[in-house]
Amino acid sequence: MSRKVTKYSALLAVSLFAAALAGCGSENKEGSIGTGPGGVASVGDTSCVQCHGGRNIEVLTGEDIITQYNATSPHKNSPYANNGNGCEACHGGGAQHHGVGPIPYPNPYDNNGARCADCHTGKYATNAPTHFAESRHAKFEEIHMGGTCARCHTHEGALLFNKAGITGEAKAYDATINPTPIITSAPTAFKCSTCHEHGGGLRNIVATTSTGTKVAWNPSGVGSTEAKNNQFNLCTSCHVLYNFDGKKVLYPSVYTTDTTAQIGGRSHNWHAALVSTHYDDPATDVTTADKTIEGYVVRKTGGACFDCHGHEAKTNTEAAMTDATKGTIHTDWAQSGHAGGILTAKYAAAAITTPRTKAQLDAVLAAGATDASAPSWAHYDWDKTSDTVPGDRTGRAACQRCHTATGASNFMTNPATYDAANNNFSHLSGWTAANGSKQQEVLYCWGCHTNAGTGALRNPGAI
Repeated sequence: MSRKVTKYSALLAVSLFAAALAGCGSENKEGSIGTGPGGVASVGDTSCVQCHGGRNIEVLTGEDIITQYNATSPHKNSPYANNGNGCEACHGGGAQHHGVGPIPYPNPYDNNGARCADCHTGKYATNAPTHFAESRHAKFEEIHMGGTCARCHTHEGALLFNKAGITGEAKAYDATINPTPIITSAPTAFKCSTCHEHGGGLRNIVATTSTGTKVAWNPSGVGSTEAKNNQFNLCTSCHVLYNFDGKKVLYPSVYTTDTTAQIGGRSHNWHAALVSTHYDDPATDVTTADKTIEGYVVRKTGGACFDCHGHEAKTNTEAAMTDATKGTIHTDWAQSGHAGGILTAKYAAAAITTPRTKAQLDAVLAAGATDASAPSWAHYDWDKTSDTVPGDRTGRAACQRCHTATGASNFMTNPATYDAANNNFSHLSGWTAANGSKQQEVLYCWGCHTNAGTGALRNPGAI
């Protein structure tokens, strides 16, 4: 009798175990949702979350990876999603998984994002593994652990400081306001997960005001929904250009007396501060005679940084200053006519001595393209899209297709329908169609190229 009961109990246990497996998605094993990447049938997000929700915690941040995925992942509604099948867009079909079995891509970030490159090569060719593997992000010349240097010079520091609010104004570096997070593991260089949360969304950044209040880091000024996955916001949390409140960020206070700017730039060398090459000061655009274009204007939405750079992030600006053979396509462009020779002017103003003085840094900030060196960009306010007075040619709207990156990109996208009145220069400071902006565009990478990483050119067809 007892043997029959035991046999019956064993059969019941096997049946219950099978039912449990079915709850993890085995009813979809024949691919009712479809075949996922990797050639394995898909089961859908619901099945994945049943096992992984609340159980998989990111070690450094303490955050739940499913929460990250639900809140920020651009893959949740990806082309592979099939009604929410976003997990398998990156990990592959889960029908044979069930927590113990095979899944095609357990860690999509392996080999510097090799799985990511399966889809993103072409759109963002610089996502290819070789580009990131050879980048400055993956190969820091040195890993800094002292003070707040870890904020941008270690993977661990970036993640912890993102949450702690150590970014922005100078007082955000005050240990009494923001105690440095304790990094217990051996520090490492950046990896995919330094910038990307689970599911591919960008990391959330917290800033601290001068009074110690924690606020969202949103120098782009976009809405709260867009701010989370905004490339400009993420990149400028280290490569500072504007503070969270939109004020220009310069060097630390020992290097500047600019009362109109927030203080807190993390730079002791001009080439390391984005503002020295990526900011055109509107105050210097007074007349044609004294107009200067001190830097390039970064668009704050979309692929703001990938417009010209990709994951390789390798410009070698400092090295190329003394050895042209160490230059890159970026330093070549920045010294060309298309860039107004802005970097050439910076090099002429820069001193090679270290550390540099405030006067030397100020000279680099002030240097740029002028009407004498680059009239194609500096002579007129090219970005007006309407003439305020009939016959007034100062708007130069008809010239924008060659004399601005915005006009060039729009014209070469579709010459047949191109209309200068539709050119939008709202990324330039204070721009209006009637009056233009006191900032100027040169011909940026994205003016002629659809993809800066591959060098793919716009194809206007017959003109």
